This record gives sequence, C-alpha cells and structure tokens, in this order.
Amino acid sequence: MKEKCTALVKARDKKGFTLMEMLIVVAIIAVLIAIAIPTFSSQLNKANIATDQANVRSAYAVMQTCKLLSTDPNGDALPAANTTWYMQKDGSFMAGDAGKKNAYALKTDGYTVDTVSGFTPTKGNGITITYTAADGRFALNNSSIK
Repeated sequence: MKEKCTALVKARDKKGFTLMEMLIVVAIIAVLIAIAIPTFSSQLNKANIATDQANVRSAYAVMQTCKLLSTDPNGDALPAANTTWYMQKDGSFMAGDAGKKNAYALKTDGYTVDTVSGFTPTKGNGITITYTAADGRFALNNSSIK
C-alpha cells in the first residue's frame, strides 16, 4: 500500500500544465484572433482603395501629359483613328484588345478620386484612356477587361 501512495505522490510532483490551464490559453488566443481578423480585413480594404486611387491619379497624369504633348501614352504620335489604351499591371499602357489581357483591374468600388472628377470606379474593370480622333479629345474611363 505504501508503494501505491509513493507512486501517487511522485505523479503529483511532475512538472507541466494541467488541461484547464491549456484550455484557458487556447480560449485567450481565440479571443485575440477574433478581435484581430476584422481589423486586418478593414486595413486590407483601405490599402486596396489607396492603391486604386493612386493608379487612377497616375492614369490621369498620363492623360494630361498626352494632351499637352499631343502624343499617345507611350510617347508615339497620335493615331488617326479612335483608340483606347488599357493601363497594364506594371503601370504602362497598351492599345486595343491586346491591352485587355494583362490589364490592371480595379480592386474595389464605392470611393472617389479627389483629383479626377467624373471618374466612377467599378470593381473588376480596367482603367482606360480613350482618344477620339475627330475632335482630339482624351477621356479617362473604367472599362470592362473581359
């Protein structure tokens, strides 16, 4: 009998965490994760909006440069026909249907771009510069890239 008591005493002296302590730690970690995920999601959305706004401003600056220099977005002479250039993922512009393949797609919608009036973003559409040869006008739009 004394041997059984000695074995129980030795078992109690073992170092380690109890099941209850482990459950409490897991519960605390779960609460912290539940708080962090919505915050992370909100910040990710804000970052996507900021990226879209910066790209729209960049395209607007390219369009204004085209107007001033009477060139296309790539620095070449203006075409004789109506042309649409698509903003690419790397920030360059490519004309026609070939430009749709690697076009930058807007990540969000429901925001405005303070320096570009009349531009309404639509999620999934691309940023385009359209040149109308008849009157020499440029327009910044968002167009379907599908």
